This record gives sequence, structure tokens and C-alpha cells, in this order.
Amino acid sequence: MRSRIIETVLVVLLVSGFAGRCVAAEESAKFRWGFRERIRQEYIMNAFDMDDDQADDRNHIRVRTQLWLSYSPARNLELYAKINNEHRHYFKPDPDLDFYEFIHEFIFENLYVKLSDIAGTPVSAVIGRQNIIYGEGFLYMDGGPLDGSRTQYVNAVKVTAAFEERTVEIHALSNQQRDQYLPIVNSQDKDMIEWDEAGGGIYYTDTSLPETKIEGYYFYKREKHEEAAIPASQVHTFGARLTGNPLDWLSYAAEGAYQAGKRVEEYDIGAFGGYVYATAKLPARFEPKLTLGAIYLSGDDQDTQEYEGWNPLYSRWPKWSDLYIYTLATEHGVAYWDNLSAPFAKLSLKPMERLELAGTVYMMGAPQATPRPSSDLFGDGSERGLLSIVRLNWSWTDYLSGHLVWNRIDPGDYYAEGSDPAHFLRWEFNVIY
Repeated sequence: MRSRIIETVLVVLLVSGFAGRCVAAEESAKFRWGFRERIRQEYIMNAFDMDDDQADDRNHIRVRTQLWLSYSPARNLELYAKINNEHRHYFKPDPDLDFYEFIHEFIFENLYVKLSDIAGTPVSAVIGRQNIIYGEGFLYMDGGPLDGSRTQYVNAVKVTAAFEERTVEIHALSNQQRDQYLPIVNSQDKDMIEWDEAGGGIYYTDTSLPETKIEGYYFYKREKHEEAAIPASQVHTFGARLTGNPLDWLSYAAEGAYQAGKRVEEYDIGAFGGYVYATAKLPARFEPKLTLGAIYLSGDDQDTQEYEGWNPLYSRWPKWSDLYIYTLATEHGVAYWDNLSAPFAKLSLKPMERLELAGTVYMMGAPQATPRPSSDLFGDGSERGLLSIVRLNWSWTDYLSGHLVWNRIDPGDYYAEGSDPAHFLRWEFNVIY
């Protein structure tokens, strides 16, 4: 107990000193610093069982604090660090958490060195713990899905060659089931993922065509449990993304990828995933935008010798729903997007300059009748259900913003007869400096 108190005090002093030094150096162009405070309350109902009779609602407040420092001793050199802490206060199901669970861990969200214009060339490199996002996060967004949105980092080396209209990036990364690379204060032995992950890839971007952006990529990923409880899987992903604005009022995006390799060293992989949508700006009051599109992520066909289930790589985050990521946890894992087809429509309005209201509807299905886990939750159909989302975004100033979002799913026959709707409600405030 005493050692934990000492650890916590040391971190507070470290952060305080960190901020103080940044303020003292603010006048120097070599130093930059900032922080972000995010406060949100989430209420989750029936997400795991779709049963009103089960007393399993979740209601908690999440408080995340991030403090960062950038130091540039030379024009082409940057040292960057970000300290992160997120703690939760539970109202349901268990409000009786002790002090240290409430404070939780102090971690390095980022810690890297960036080199630019190496030897006078258009080549740069980022070495260390960093965030890597490609496109809309279809395959790359979050390296640690099991800690929610607390972090999104990967431990990686990324090298970029940037020309006027073309860019090529290559990277290699390694993420452990539990963080083992950098110090943690008040460690809670938090699992970041279910297994150890390693991989790499190449990403090409081309903007040489008018109003058009072309991206192509190859990614390799290896998954293996640190105690060999899960035999290694190896996934090769080949894909492309196309976006553009052919007209002032019309934009589009399309991305598709094919996966090959070995699943648990036994099954050949043959999976496909992608999405397409178009957005039109309508000539009406409140600047309405209408988006129509579709999502497809393959599921495993039990009648073949191949494994066709889609592997979301590093995109296990709430890209399409804050609610449905928890329902997916009853299949392959939280936010493990696969075996999904979903035509969708979205309408957004701007009733005020700093206010946006959007509503989205997904008609969700399952392309394959993949056997479900033994549970009263599932039925024998292919309709996952109707997912509805309403979101209100606001930004009072450049430093203060927030949102209110509600998700609801009306389950289809993919789930047991008589299943009840599930809900997700969240409010959030952000302070950024």
C-alpha cells in the first residue's frame, strides 16, 4: 500500500515538473507543450445479452488526461513524449472500487524520435511509440483495443519518402499482450490485446490526378499468444482506397482489401472486406449532407477448407458503432469486425455554426451462418438487426468541444427470438490546449 502511494506521488510530481519546465521554455521555439482533458459518461444497456431481465447495465464516468512535450534541438530533429492517464468512476455494476483502481495507470501514450529530411533527402523517420492511422482507420487506428479509447498507439519504426504528389511509407511494429516496452506507474496488469502482435507494411499515396486521391497498400501481421496458448496466425493484406470530389457538391470514398495467409497454422485464409459511400451537399437550409453507402466484411464459410473470416488488423475501434463493439465481444472479441454486411444512410445538419446533428441507420446482416458460441443470445438467422445512431457535436471555442451520442440496435433473427433492444448513451467534454 505504502509503495503504491509513493509511486502515485512521484508521478504527480513528475507531471507537475514536466508542465513547469514547458511553461518556462515556452518562449523558445525548441519547446512546445500542451494537454488534453477528456471527460465522458457512458451508459450501456443490454449490449452483451440483449435481455431486459438481466441486471447488467453499465454506467461510468471516464476521465482521461494527456500531457505532451515536444523538443526540437535542430530543424530536422524532434523528440516527443505524451503521458496518459485514464481512470473511471463506476455507478453500475460495481461502485466500490479502491483508490488505485480509480487512479489506474500512468503510461507513455507516445515516446518517439522524428528525423526529417535525412541527409538532405525527402525521407523522414519516426522511431518509437507512435500513432499510425491510414485512410479512415479501416485497417489501422488502434493498437490496443482492450483498453478502449484510452490509447491507440503502436510500437513502431516508420520511414516516409514524400515527393510532390506521391508518398511511400514503410513500417514495422510490435505490440505485446501487456505493455512491456516502457515504464508504467501503478500498473494494473492491463491487457491491451489478446495476443502478441508483430507486423509491417508499405503504404502508397498518389494525388497526381485532379480531385482524386489513390492509396494502395500491403500489410503483414503475425498473431501469437505469449504462452503459445494460441498457435501463430499470419495474415497478408493487399488493398486500395480511392477518394475524390468530382463535383463541388459531391464526394466519394471506396476501399477494398483481400487477405491471405494462415490461421492458427492450419487453415488457409481467403477473406475480403471493404466499403463504399458517396456524400451529397444538398442546397437547403442548415447545410444538409446525405451519405449513402455499404459495408462488407466476409465471414467464414464452414463448407470450405479455407478460413474466409475477415481480420480487422489494427482497426478494432468503434468505427461504425460505440454500442455494437460490445455485442461483437460475444463472438470473436470486442470490436472484432467481421461477417458483416450493412447498407447505410446518414443525414447531417448544421443548425448553428459550431453545432452539427447527424443521424445514421445501418441495416446489418451476416454474410455467413458461422456457428455462434453456445449461448442463449443467438438465433439461426442472418439478420443482425437495425442499428440507429444519433449524434450531436458542438465546439464552443477552439479549446472546448463535446458531443452527445445515442446508439440503439433492434436485434434481428441472428439473435434469439424475443431479444430486447440494446442502447448506448454518452456525453463528452474535451478541453485542448
